[in-house]
Amino acid sequence: MRKLRGLTTLLVPLAAMALVAGLAASSASAAPARSAVVAGTTKPAYSMGLSFVECTPTLYGTAFPYTATTGFPPDALGGRTCGNSFAWGYTVSGDATGYAEWDGGLTTRGGSCTAEAWIPDSHSDDPNAQYYIWDGTRYLGNDAFVNQDKVSNNWVNITNNTRFQITDHLRITLSDHNPAGEAWWYEAAYAVLFSCEYP
Repeated sequence: MRKLRGLTTLLVPLAAMALVAGLAASSASAAPARSAVVAGTTKPAYSMGLSFVECTPTLYGTAFPYTATTGFPPDALGGRTCGNSFAWGYTVSGDATGYAEWDGGLTTRGGSCTAEAWIPDSHSDDPNAQYYIWDGTRYLGNDAFVNQDKVSNNWVNITNNTRFQITDHLRITLSDHNPAGEAWWYEAAYAVLFSCEYP
């Protein structure tokens, strides 16, 4: 009896320890890792996002030599406003004579990013505005069919509703070249909204 009682006394703590260890293991495996894949998809689970507005592009060449104004500027994120002036030029049927550039900087590195442009209510009627998407100096794609004439005082997605994985930094450029060979349309180069998600 003593041996049996001693064995029972020994078995009860061992069973309790195994139960506790099993519970700890199951709760640890239930908690997803930060880089876990969401069930049923191939999209990573994102833990944070970042959005910011670049109000004024850098201008290159002679594509956007003038400025125009609007009564409805976008309200930039962070309580800052963009003001009501923007650069504008018109498209040509030949080669591009210049471009506007918005640079997301290093804060976009490592993110899955998209971008939108604010189209003002004047000097913006090109039916084929040609925005290019870059990861640093690496070309990613372009949506050459942004119809600025159909948008007034509002944001429009300029990455064809695609999110790009950025390893360097996201850049957006707007050329004054109309890909359909149409001349004398107005293009506005104003604010761009960068939106990124990070694993």
